[in-house]
Amino acid sequence: MSGGVYGGDEVGALVFDIGSFSVRAGYAGEDCPKVSLPAPFPNPRAWTPLQTSQKPRALTTQGETLLSGNLGVNLGLAEGPAEGLDMGKRLIPLPVGSLLQADFPTTVGLLAAEEGGGLELEGEKEKKGKIFHIDTNALHVPRDGAEVMSPLKNGMIEDWECFRAILDHTYSKHVKSEPNLHPVLMSEAPWNTRAKREKLTELMFEQYNIPAFFLCKTAVLTAFANGRSTGLVLDSGATHTTAIPVHDGYVLQQGIVKSPLAGDFISMQCRELFQEMAIDIIPPYMIAAKEPVREGAPPNWKKKEKLPQVSKSWHNYMCNEVIQDFQASVLQVSDSPYDEQVAAQMPTVHYEMPNGYNTDYGAERLRIPEGLFDPSNVKGLSGNTMLGVGHVVTTSIGMCDIDIRPGLYGSVIVTGGNTLLQGFTDRLNRELSQKTPPSMRLKLIASNSTMERKFSPWIGGSILASLGTFQQMWISKQEYEEGGKQCVERKCP
Repeated sequence: MSGGVYGGDEVGALVFDIGSFSVRAGYAGEDCPKVSLPAPFPNPRAWTPLQTSQKPRALTTQGETLLSGNLGVNLGLAEGPAEGLDMGKRLIPLPVGSLLQADFPTTVGLLAAEEGGGLELEGEKEKKGKIFHIDTNALHVPRDGAEVMSPLKNGMIEDWECFRAILDHTYSKHVKSEPNLHPVLMSEAPWNTRAKREKLTELMFEQYNIPAFFLCKTAVLTAFANGRSTGLVLDSGATHTTAIPVHDGYVLQQGIVKSPLAGDFISMQCRELFQEMAIDIIPPYMIAAKEPVREGAPPNWKKKEKLPQVSKSWHNYMCNEVIQDFQASVLQVSDSPYDEQVAAQMPTVHYEMPNGYNTDYGAERLRIPEGLFDPSNVKGLSGNTMLGVGHVVTTSIGMCDIDIRPGLYGSVIVTGGNTLLQGFTDRLNRELSQKTPPSMRLKLIASNSTMERKFSPWIGGSILASLGTFQQMWISKQEYEEGGKQCVERKCP
């Protein structure tokens, strides 16, 4: 496909939405981030041998075999099967070309090889002897000294080498197609800097040789996914909660308000709760067997033998996954500001930790998420200036021009994985109703589907890149060659 002219609207464009928590990728025109994977597809929990057409992909260093990961684990072994692995008996036959979600953690396992360790990946030496373990399964394998890292910092790309490893993985394992065949639409943080945008444009055209490229702000894509071109996008994800005013498809930079009270903050509160209750967080990778125990009784479990010396960062990442499951299963935002008496009468929720310890959680399941709406409630944050979710929205709208405020109050779009906490939107609606001026009409737009709430920037990108009228907006390869990387500032607002 040429970079300049596009016939009709079938473009085969790829949409990438890289967030602090996970990477979403897939073809434009689909309803959720997924890419075609050939059947049979390996069971994520089973080790499978390679198809004969593929070369073995074992990474050997000083007699050890390190395995590079796939969406399921794509395993090639240098010298015969490893001991104790049940090889390839559990393939799930899926229809050919089945579609599976391409949504995997942004976090990457990094293994720095010793100098001269001779680490090779399909005959190609890894840069400076680094191996990146990408995707859910590869990341979950305990390895000696593998650190956990993320290419993003504050929503912007910081580690370009790691970012390239994620792109390479997506193209080779999920898209399974050459980068030069597909235009790419990529989402970016609304506060992304000019230098980073230009560097990304240059990377995509020079290294991946793509035919066309476009960069779009996450908030604008979220608004499009909800059928709006004007509205206030409240995005509460892993690392921060932001209110971003969008007017006619453009982000109003002066009105962006950020607060660090988000998913990771709630995880930290849960961790503190477990410390107070003297509950140990034991990630599943350490557990060989466990016995059922009575409620509140000490857990009875057996630790796996011969565990590798994992790094602290990797162990913490695994503990955080246990906490995130607890968050999603147990926590609930109370309808009205937190009150000890009311909370005590709420029904309790039973939860079992991976090691078998189980108990009921009552008032604390309402107390922890309260910090999102009322930070003064949180221990250790006294005298802080952080804004609760309701204040973030009203402050943002207050910083915009008075003429467009009715349009912003009239469509407050709620998105991000953290907003899926039970009762989040009801509480937000209640808080905003009390703060909205009487002359304005408040409308909260929050999709009921988990998929749409988590993936809305991706869905917006999918809609945008498949529109016939959008095809003239791409930065083509030709334009890039003529105008250089500066064209991204002109063509992508």
